[in-house]
Amino acid sequence: RHGSSPLRKKVTFSDREETFPFVVNLIPTVACPQTWPLCAYWLRNYTKQWPSPHVKDEVIKGGMHLVAMATSQESDPLWRISFCSARRRLLQADGDGKKNCLRVLKVLLVKDLSRPKGITPLYLENIVLWASRKHWQEEEWAESMLVDRFLEMLVALHKCLENKDCYNFFVPTMNLFNELKPDTLKVLASKVEDILRDPFKYLKT
Repeated sequence: RHGSSPLRKKVTFSDREETFPFVVNLIPTVACPQTWPLCAYWLRNYTKQWPSPHVKDEVIKGGMHLVAMATSQESDPLWRISFCSARRRLLQADGDGKKNCLRVLKVLLVKDLSRPKGITPLYLENIVLWASRKHWQEEEWAESMLVDRFLEMLVALHKCLENKDCYNFFVPTMNLFNELKPDTLKVLASKVEDILRDPFKYLKT
């Protein structure tokens, strides 16, 4: 589910101006427009402020993707449901505020929360989506509110790490942290706690 697998096909190429080559995993993906899975059926019936009916209809009509999972050569291929396009549409629904908040969080992830390996951008995106149901007005994600939203996302991330749960926005019964080791979650929670004591110090560096 996470990371690379030797069973996946890869293409390696390098830029003459770069000293390190980079690798691209080729993973079969099937788009399924107009197909919305039963595991995420709650969104069809959700009638509160966010997402708006127009955006919700676009998300559901856009459907889902099926992404191949690495298995042994003797096994039948397995597929997992991906909400990548739905997630992208929801994050773009209310201007650039959520995307900007995510950019800052992802910079912090790369610089200060990449070890031990555990937190991924997917987890951060789900946290922002859950927060969108609480802060559903577009002005709450305006540039003037970016600091407040950023600090709130950090607090939410710390709570998820401490509680060992980060639930998928589209499938709320699915805990994205199930595959992470408790020791990893504990160390990362401690790191986020340190950042919360003086978050702007970390952002300046």
